[in-house]
Amino acid sequence: MAVDSKDNSFSILYLSPHVHKRMHTITLLILDNPQKHHYVYVKNLSRLIAHRSKYGHRSHVCLSCLHVFSSERVLEKHERCCLVHSPQQIVFPEPDKCKLTFDSHRCEHPFDFYYVADFESILKPHDNDGDDPTLVNTHETAGFSLHRMTPHENYQTPPITYSGPNAIEKFHRTHFCRVGKN
Repeated sequence: MAVDSKDNSFSILYLSPHVHKRMHTITLLILDNPQKHHYVYVKNLSRLIAHRSKYGHRSHVCLSCLHVFSSERVLEKHERCCLVHSPQQIVFPEPDKCKLTFDSHRCEHPFDFYYVADFESILKPHDNDGDDPTLVNTHETAGFSLHRMTPHENYQTPPITYSGPNAIEKFHRTHFCRVGKN
């Protein structure tokens, strides 16, 4: 591992291919100076890169990408995919430079008709009959709001709002009836 003073971060220089086959893992940090290289033993990698996370407790670090995780279970799941690749470094853009903008308005094509729909759902407890023990709740659609938007006055209709049983079926009936009416 090496210090990148420009970005105030670290990068992986070498990762042993036997990282999971050994009982102990040793992390070394290389300190460069023009005359010589100096290796330093990193006793606690979590403390060294704690500034990457707002999590206030002990964190778990991926040795391939130096990504910080709050639990060892999540880290192990991540490492199965990450350690297949060579070491890499995640670099996030500056917060003020990462705003998405659209300025090609000449390429836009206005739509004469479009629908705006919003669904609401509730969480129903799931019966764990042995199919998936991690499934706790099921989303059930409880209502919707549907509004047809158009600049043509003779096709404009008020928005429809529905809350009750069989909301998806009611939405399909309402949507297809409204499309065919006008």
